[in-house]
Parts: sequence; structure tokens; C-alpha cells
Amino acid sequence: MSKLKGIRLYGSSGDQAVYQFCIPGEPSWIRQMFVELERRVPGSHDLLIVLLNVQKCREMRGLGSEAVFRLLKDAEEELNAGDRNFLLRTFYIGFLTELKILFDRLNTMRVDERDKVLDGMRPYYRSTGSYMETSFDELERILLMGNQNIESYWSAVKRDL
Repeated sequence: MSKLKGIRLYGSSGDQAVYQFCIPGEPSWIRQMFVELERRVPGSHDLLIVLLNVQKCREMRGLGSEAVFRLLKDAEEELNAGDRNFLLRTFYIGFLTELKILFDRLNTMRVDERDKVLDGMRPYYRSTGSYMETSFDELERILLMGNQNIESYWSAVKRDL
């Protein structure tokens, strides 16, 4: 039985159980962070689901969970700071950075492995072909500006940069 049994992410295109993933950290802390992020960072669960779906490629197992853990740790520090824009900026930029690293690696894998990942991400990552775009501008356009739950918040945060 997984230590994450019963923990779910609630994305705009459905929910995702996380019991099959090995996210480092205590289950109660992970659950608490997911709840806080859902409450305070619009679209956060959509983005976390994208990171976890990277693990559909056998050679990437564990890397998506580690990326989620790093995002949770970074967000934890900002949750108590009280500056919502800084929390949003930290989370969204951290997400883009983690995803770029994962996609760079995925693009070296076989096409059928990449297709498994893309199929799982289809509701959140709309692309054509099997190549995963890794430029920050394109990732931002597809995942942040292309998500109605995130777009206005990200635009406001970018104005403050």
C-alpha cells in the first residue's frame, strides 16, 4: 500500500491520484501542501499533474516526483511569507524550470516513450508531434498563458517583474 493513498490532485480536466508516485516527504505534509497550493496558487494542480505525467516514460520514473517535491519545498517557504505575488512567481517560474529540465531529457528518449508522456498531458499540454518544446517562451505560452485558470494571474505577476 502506498503512503500517498487517498491523496489526489484536482486539475481543470479531471483529478489524478498520486498513490502510484513516490513523492519524497511525509504524506501529511504532501497533502497539506497540495491543499494550500490549490487554495492559493491558481492552476497549481494542473501544473503538478503535468510534472507527474512525465513518469509515464519508464526512464523518467522518479524524476517527476522529485521535481514536484522541489516545487513543494520552494512553495512552502513562500506560503508563510504573505506576499502572494512572490508565491505565484516562485511557483510558476519553478514549474517552468523543472519542466524544461524534464522535457530536455525526454527529448533524448525514443518517440514512443515521449508519446506516452504527451498522451497523459494532452488536456494540459497541447502540442503537435512528438517533440516537446523546451524554450521558456513556448512553455510559458502553452502552459501558463494557455490555461484560463493561470493566465490572468501570471500576466499580473509578470508586470511586477
